[in-house]
Amino acid sequence: MKKVLVVDDEKAIVQMLSINLKSFGYKVLSAYNGYEALELLQYEKVDVILLDIMMPEISGLEVCNKIKENPNTRAIPIIIISAKTQVEDRVLGLNNGADDYLIKPFDIQELRSRIEAVLRQVDAIESQKKILVKGNIVMDLSAFSVTCSSKEVDLTLTEFKILAELLKSKNGLNKDELTQLIYGDCVFQNKRILDVHMRNLRKKLESYDSNCKILTLRGIGYTLEIQK
Repeated sequence: MKKVLVVDDEKAIVQMLSINLKSFGYKVLSAYNGYEALELLQYEKVDVILLDIMMPEISGLEVCNKIKENPNTRAIPIIIISAKTQVEDRVLGLNNGADDYLIKPFDIQELRSRIEAVLRQVDAIESQKKILVKGNIVMDLSAFSVTCSSKEVDLTLTEFKILAELLKSKNGLNKDELTQLIYGDCVFQNKRILDVHMRNLRKKLESYDSNCKILTLRGIGYTLEIQK
């Protein structure tokens, strides 16, 4: 049974989500602030985290950062659930390591679809027990690790999946193909979210090795090149 950690300071929301997620077959763990969530993750293994942004003491964005900085928890997919509706807020959440962003109030079936989508990403990675190499980039799919020029690169789950698909592709991928490979048939995902993840991945790789380039092919999509 998959475990979902719900982190929100509003008890009514936690209770509502717990009831619905349990009806979908998930085991639900709850935390009412960021510090409680971080402490719980020290001894509990969870499969996905639903994280509010606006919480007292420590914000959800700070919690997201800490989770992604920790090698023991960075592979856990995080879906931000927030009342903040601006595009800038969504981009900020994704830039801080979240894998998805859902605006309150939301349809519970949409949340279910988002959870299933990120869990499929995890399953897809774990089913591929092999090493991918291109230039100075080495990816271990089974260990969820990436090195670039012998330095470990911290990636979110979605960034990891995107890079894996680019490493496997010989001629690049268009946005439709890449969106399908990353999110499957989740109808709620869109290419704008993919663009944010792609931009973050591009910056990370180039910060380790300026020769590692994710190129945008006009009218086609993306390709990974190791320039000399």
